[in-house]
Amino acid sequence: MRPVPTLALLLLPALAACQAADAGSQQSILVDPAGGSLPGYRTVARLADVPFTNLGPGSQVLVRGGSYGEVVMIGARGTAEAPVTITAEAGTRPVLSNSVVFEKAAYVSISGLTVQGAVNSGFIIRRGSSHVTVADSTVTRSGLGIWIGDGAGAGHRITGNTLADNQTHGVAVDVINAPPEDPSYILSNTVTGSGIHGMEINGSGYVVEGNRVSGNGVAMSGTSGIHVYAKDAAQDAGDRNVIRYNIVTGQKETTGQDGNGIQIDQWCDGNTVAFNVAADNDGAGINLFDAGSNSVVNNTVTGNMRDAGGKHVYRGEIVLASDYTQKIDRTSDNRVLNNIAYATRPGVSAIVVEATTIDNGNALGPNFVGSAAGAPLYRWGTAATSDGASLPLGGRAPDLAGSPGFRDAASPLAGGLALTSSPARAGIPLGAPRDLAGRPYADGEAPTFGAYRSP
Repeated sequence: MRPVPTLALLLLPALAACQAADAGSQQSILVDPAGGSLPGYRTVARLADVPFTNLGPGSQVLVRGGSYGEVVMIGARGTAEAPVTITAEAGTRPVLSNSVVFEKAAYVSISGLTVQGAVNSGFIIRRGSSHVTVADSTVTRSGLGIWIGDGAGAGHRITGNTLADNQTHGVAVDVINAPPEDPSYILSNTVTGSGIHGMEINGSGYVVEGNRVSGNGVAMSGTSGIHVYAKDAAQDAGDRNVIRYNIVTGQKETTGQDGNGIQIDQWCDGNTVAFNVAADNDGAGINLFDAGSNSVVNNTVTGNMRDAGGKHVYRGEIVLASDYTQKIDRTSDNRVLNNIAYATRPGVSAIVVEATTIDNGNALGPNFVGSAAGAPLYRWGTAATSDGASLPLGGRAPDLAGSPGFRDAASPLAGGLALTSSPARAGIPLGAPRDLAGRPYADGEAPTFGAYRSP
């Protein structure tokens, strides 16, 4: 909930404009500091020596292992049928100590690079760049992992990367929206040890799927693993995102009210949070805070609210709340159903709805709720009860109460869940449209995220 430093400060200092050529030539280039060769490739010694602005569709850049210290500016323009590819040579590890910047790039894919200790972001996508893929790469101990902002376009794929121990966020979107017909995807990344949020989604139209997000918030209070954010009511951001099939564990908070697994923050509406696992976070597993018309469906939240600093007021696995001090009161018309919310700590309820939110048309249930510690299953305003039937939850049927079939109810991630990968259904590719039951859509059928369809 705490505002974070503007990401614009993480941009590189002014650099020479990267002017993309209208029609570059197809080229094959080997980057090798040792001056080696490869049949069919022209060799250059540095990444900065690659004529990125003149690489046409279908061009290939192969990067051999070694150390690279320069800022890399990429303005190449491929096509959907013939993207420009930049890859590490198999069996080698190119290590960069500065940023890779996409500017006016289109249909460019980069993979296999490692960025360590960059002052700014490891990878920067900005200024008209669209359909950029950053895959199977690593950013560690840098200012930020991967940043999308400053007039970037849509259609990006951030997939399979490891983003660890960065000073601010692992992934950050800075007021860049993607249209419904051309979403951007953040898929199958491992994000850990970030100083602030694991992922800061200050934008609309993103699919955040199949990621492992753990142990973030090590340097600042007010953070979450996956944070959907808008600065204020006037900012067009934080809407119609899909957060699904992620495993979000161990976020940290010692001085404030956050440390949530997944938070849909103030003025963020129409998002779908589905099929995620959130466990062992300092705050709630899932938190809706002054957010409206969101769907929270088919998630498993358990063992959250560690409350390491003893500061949390609303102690629940799923929390719906508002900044009542400012009388905002807009956590409304949300749908929370088919979730498993199982508390394991004393005094932690399965579902908490704070006092100003109880009359806002939120529909809760049916859900499966329980407590291993015997705490009241609900905190509804000032009431604490385990009798969901006594509350105006607004669901289509009463909640079920009991203990889920975890092999170890007190430590489900080490027992019955034992998850080592995304909980997505087998055989459905990441990024494929699904309904809320997890089924792929038939050809030509439009996805309707945010509208529940019974399994």
